Amino acid sequence: MEQKDIDLLRGAYADACEKYLQAFCKNYQMHYEKDAWVAGEVGTIACVCDYYFDFSVIKYCVDNDLKDYGELMRWYDHTINCSALGLDVPNFESWHKGCPRVSDSKMEQLLAMKKDLEREIKQITGKDAMINVF
Repeated sequence: MEQKDIDLLRGAYADACEKYLQAFCKNYQMHYEKDAWVAGEVGTIACVCDYYFDFSVIKYCVDNDLKDYGELMRWYDHTINCSALGLDVPNFESWHKGCPRVSDSKMEQLLAMKKDLEREIKQITGKDAMINVF
């Protein structure tokens, strides 16, 4: 394949990714910015209103005409909490389809237990502790 053909493909891909990002922002009533792709890597991860979304999430939401901001943010918060606790993080498609997940009450309980443990470690050692459960 010639370089000009590769450049055309890259341009078409970048345009498609931008259109997906625009549609995603419109569906969720979020501010669209052209330079939202992290490190300028179009089609990877976009920073939208201080949230980071992988292109697979953006594409899935647009392809399925999803617009429930609350569901998107519940998933986003859940992924952050799962990461902090070393739990498996569901992708958005699985979440949207109702995959098994830790309940909100259990998540709060686990996060509180982690915080208590970090506090106990600080009392013993005199140093701040960040429990890494990975």
